[in-house]
Amino acid sequence: NVARFSVLIPVLNGAEHLGDALGSIAAQTLPDVRVVVSDNASTDATPDLLRSWKDRLDLHVIRQPKTLPMQAHFNALLGQVQTERYMLLCHDDYLARPDALQLADQALDESPDVPAVYCNLAYVNAAKRPLSTRHFPRGRRFSAEEAGRETLRTGRNMFGIPLGVRRSALGALRYDPTFHYAMDVDLSWAMAR
Repeated sequence: NVARFSVLIPVLNGAEHLGDALGSIAAQTLPDVRVVVSDNASTDATPDLLRSWKDRLDLHVIRQPKTLPMQAHFNALLGQVQTERYMLLCHDDYLARPDALQLADQALDESPDVPAVYCNLAYVNAAKRPLSTRHFPRGRRFSAEEAGRETLRTGRNMFGIPLGVRRSALGALRYDPTFHYAMDVDLSWAMAR
């Protein structure tokens, strides 16, 4: 089977949490998900953990020969997208619902002109107990211009977390290294344009 959806995971010394991220992808109801992990020259047990997952996922591992700056690392990973749809999942995050990717895929199917779909954000403690949830307006289209302006006004990301992105919307766009903490917002806003 040819994957239609990729999950990209940048990792640096993430052995403590990476298994949760990979397990959440393995539990997804969407079939044929390609997982691309870029190991940013980790010095912990990350390479061993990745080897242990090789037979459980359609897993492709890229080992960076030296540690790249965060934006350069993320951009190198974006260059590896081979499917029309993808998401970037940080190594210390995980998908809280097993149908998350299926819902994102379905939303992209239903709205061919939408560049990306976004989800809420749940904060959890080390035992995965919910601490709080950040809700975004979901189940409808929203204006990227309004979300971008509101982000600038409040200093908070008003887009949400990109759960499904069209590679065609990404095109040649990449994370801007001048935006250290707003790089997600900058890329989301640019893709929507």
